[in-house]
This record gives sequence, C-alpha cells and structure tokens, in this order.
Amino acid sequence: IDPAGNVVYTVNNEGDLGQNVKTGSLKDSPLGRVYLKARSEAAIEDFDMYEPTKSQESFVAVPLNDEAGAYIGVAAFRIRNEEINKIVKDRTGYTASIESFLVAKNDKGVHEYRSDRTVKQGKIGDERAKLSDYIEAGLSGKQGRSFEVGSTGKYELVLYDTVKLPGGVTWAIATSGFVEEIISPKQEGEAEDYFTKYVKSYGYYDLMLVAEDGQVFYTVAHEADYNTNAFNGQYKNSGLSQVAKKAFDKRGFVFGDFDRYAASGNQVSAFIAEPIMDKGNVLFAVALQLSPAGINRIMQER
Repeated sequence: IDPAGNVVYTVNNEGDLGQNVKTGSLKDSPLGRVYLKARSEAAIEDFDMYEPTKSQESFVAVPLNDEAGAYIGVAAFRIRNEEINKIVKDRTGYTASIESFLVAKNDKGVHEYRSDRTVKQGKIGDERAKLSDYIEAGLSGKQGRSFEVGSTGKYELVLYDTVKLPGGVTWAIATSGFVEEIISPKQEGEAEDYFTKYVKSYGYYDLMLVAEDGQVFYTVAHEADYNTNAFNGQYKNSGLSQVAKKAFDKRGFVFGDFDRYAASGNQVSAFIAEPIMDKGNVLFAVALQLSPAGINRIMQER
C-alpha cells in the first residue's frame, strides 16, 4: 500500500487491488485501520468483517522505508484463520470434552470468538452467547480457574489467561472440559474409569464428586442424583447433602449414619465424605455411599 493509501499489489487479487484504504470503501475495514496504525511501527488489527473476502480477517502490517529512511508505504499481511486454529485447536492429550478457544471484545463491547470451537459450536467472529466472568477476567489481564455448569448442563473446569498482542489487541484464552472427565479419565483401551474400578475393588455402592455449591457432577452409578444439586435440589435433606455440607464446613472427614436414600430406590445407605483441598481452598468433596451389605458381611461372620 503506497503512501497515498492505494493498494498497489496483492498476492490473491481478491478485489482490494487498486482500492484506497484511506478514502474508499476499505477505510473502516481491518486493512484500513492497520494501515493507519503502521505509519511508524508494526501493528496488528483484530478480526473484523472484510468485504473483499466476505469473511472475518485480521491483519499485521509494517511500515516500509527506502534506503534513506523515507516512508514509502506499508506492507500488510493477512493472518490466515487456519494458522490460529492450527495452534488453538491442537488437542494433543485432551479428553473428549476438552477444548481451547480465544475470545475478544469488539468495539461494541460484545464478546466474539477469535478461534473456531472444536467440541461446542462457534466460529471466528461469532458472538459468544454466554456471558462468563472468566472471559472478562482473561480480557482484563487475569489468569486463573473457574468451575461452572456449562451449556451442556455438566460441571466444567475452565482455565483462563490473557493473550496480549502489539497495538493494544487483547484476547482471552480459555481451556474447558467436564470436571468428571478430567478428574477420573479412562486409560487407553479400558472401558471403566478409575473411580468405577475403585468402587468395585472396595465394595462401595457408589462414589460421588460434589462441588462446593452442591452440584453432584460425577457419580459411578449414575442414579437419579447425578447432575442434581445436593444442597437445594430434591435431595437437599438426604444423607449425602448432610455429609457434604459438614465436610465443607469442617474441612475434613465426615461420617453419616444409615438412612433411606431416595435416589437409590429408597434403600438404606450411609455416606462418608472428605473435601479435596488446594492451598487451603476447597475444590470439591468426594463422597462414598455405603450399603448395609458390607457391614453385614462382617457382622454376620460366624
């Protein structure tokens, strides 16, 4: 692009050749904006609709100077969406529900994707329907983790961070996946996960993972309590609810006596629970459901 703003050369010849990015229809395009930014230093312009290709495009540009140092224009390079996706969509070592994605805030304050989703729906430039605190945190320069019930209704772990690009472009990067899948993965070639094998080995009836807000996001047996809330749902007066609350309050091991448990067909069950801690913070609680069978095997030994 010459000093007057004329596009004097393109590789792909997609309709922008010969146009003026300072006065013509491309003035408010990402190419026009990056041209103005790159007057004295390298610049990046975030994704936006680009009429010549009728798709979301991002550009990086550098000023050009002759041997005497005089400004002679700008070289602009279009960033291929595939190159960003090649990095962000790499799922090496991920389980089925885990994916990473980029999000930015456009000039209207709306969150938009800056990479294509792999597991859930979303393409570069699409608005992100769900307003999440962790995206705002990532865009404001923070990093951390968040637990939440995702769009699928399952409890998810999200790790988030900030991606800062030259020229004031900021993206949030997030990696999300089902907590139950992350915590208890299946070994390659095996049908059962770790907790399922654990319950069978030690004779427990069921094993549950309960979030601090009461969400039962994992069970081995997948009975009626799976994906319910133990604190404010239909089982809020159950033995599971009581031991989970006490475990969080006590920050330690809790045992509950036998009682009827509706989620297991109203059979008599007892529960034990203990919170999993990380640097003094509660992540979730592990609860084990005991049936009378195990105690009876001992007590009826003659």
